[in-house]
Amino acid sequence: MQFDNHGEPERPLDVKGSARSGDTGGEPGSPQRAEQSESLEGMASPVTRHAPISGPEDWEFLGANVDSLDLGVFVDWGEGWDQFSAELAEAKEAAAGRKDVRFRTDDCLMLPKGKAPAYQWHLQYREFHLFIGKSGQPRNASPNVFVSINARALWQFGMDSMVDTIATVIRELGGKVLLVKPSRVDLAADFRISAGLSEAFLQASRVPQRGKNESYRDGNTLETFYLGQRGAPKMLRIYDKALEVAKSEKTWMSDIWDLEECRDVWRVEFQVRRPFLKERGINSIDDLRENLGGMWQYLTTDFFSLRLRDNPNVSRCSMHPFWSDVQRAAGKFGEVHSLARIEQESIADANWYVAHIAGCLLGYAVRRRKPTLDAALKDVARGVIRYWRKRDFEGEYRNRSIRDGYRGDDDFKMAA
Repeated sequence: MQFDNHGEPERPLDVKGSARSGDTGGEPGSPQRAEQSESLEGMASPVTRHAPISGPEDWEFLGANVDSLDLGVFVDWGEGWDQFSAELAEAKEAAAGRKDVRFRTDDCLMLPKGKAPAYQWHLQYREFHLFIGKSGQPRNASPNVFVSINARALWQFGMDSMVDTIATVIRELGGKVLLVKPSRVDLAADFRISAGLSEAFLQASRVPQRGKNESYRDGNTLETFYLGQRGAPKMLRIYDKALEVAKSEKTWMSDIWDLEECRDVWRVEFQVRRPFLKERGINSIDDLRENLGGMWQYLTTDFFSLRLRDNPNVSRCSMHPFWSDVQRAAGKFGEVHSLARIEQESIADANWYVAHIAGCLLGYAVRRRKPTLDAALKDVARGVIRYWRKRDFEGEYRNRSIRDGYRGDDDFKMAA
């Protein structure tokens, strides 16, 4: 698929990397790194006046997708937890001092180290890593399983297919998935840009001009541009993807792009973490799926953009044509909805408790010999009422509201 092109390929600009602070040049081929945390308006404006930086004039859209996905998974391991955890412990002990050992099947490896501090065991499958905590059930509304899906699986099979696969694997291991909560999401769009991108163009055109950013170069050639701190709720990375593919030998990307030769490919990539997802009300896979398009629209419009300097008011500057096509990639992620900011996680929390209670109800019904849903609900309701009549429900409610950060009844209107 190809978006509108604009003219002939532009030759690399002579001013590549000139709009920098503390640039010492360096030997050809030596990696360069520069950091800026102050406004670059003063540096960019002389370049703009005397040598306009137009940026790329010819590009081709190659594809867009979720490139990385980390999930917090709430799992009930059931009555077989003691036996399963003992099996995990035995396999981990066998893996000590080794790279890995097979676990149950040829498709699964036990690695010697987990993920501190919450996840003791680390299972590796071809498409994802599965970290298992020390509890047979989720505690304190925290997941007891963590999953990290690799990029190749996401590009080749898709997010929904991989989530289904993970649920199947957990079921085969003896667990039941109660809730899946996104922890980190990377969204990427790839373009073939014959003339490449220069740091001077990015610095002169970017909005906002303020914000911590850093660039990595080989001599005067830009390799990667970052906006935002590592580990921050949201971060941008624009980089030479063809170079990264060559270094990492990810040759499968050429098949994704349908390119015979992997060259001149640049990636625009946004990384968002749990705090951002939480404030936007993205608390489940369904939430994520429904909001991927809106998330891309927000990130390419409100968080970062590349604009022509055609108006003294930066907010009124026109989008650079290349960036307009970056924004259009939103449609590749799904329907585009406005990404609203939500202060609390009331709805997601309530849904988690419903799923957890529903899972516990089945075990309760078996033990109480209540074979129908109505009979089980009535019986457990009587037990819950008896339990709380001996305790101070209202007082505990107030204390829990304070601990969970809810200020008052207004915080719960959305959940109602």
